[in-house]
Amino acid sequence: MTSDERDDMISGLIFAFLSGVSFVVFINDAVVEQNLIGSVLMIGASSLSAILGYLLGERARRDSQISTKQASTGSRDVIEVTVKE
Repeated sequence: MTSDERDDMISGLIFAFLSGVSFVVFINDAVVEQNLIGSVLMIGASSLSAILGYLLGERARRDSQISTKQASTGSRDVIEVTVKE
């Protein structure tokens, strides 16, 4: 595991933890203050941020795989072609 992959994994875990904490806080707010509409909006925003964090993490993982392949071939202009006869 490279240091970039490790950093991406750590930042993803931190982001997921903070999203989970905010989700619990908003649920608690809904129960205690009975402010359902505001809490539903905040839960939606928290869920959207968690999904966005996941998608960004997937993109970073894919980009790191591409850059690893480029580094192993030594060129950015590699095109793989398979010819079937």
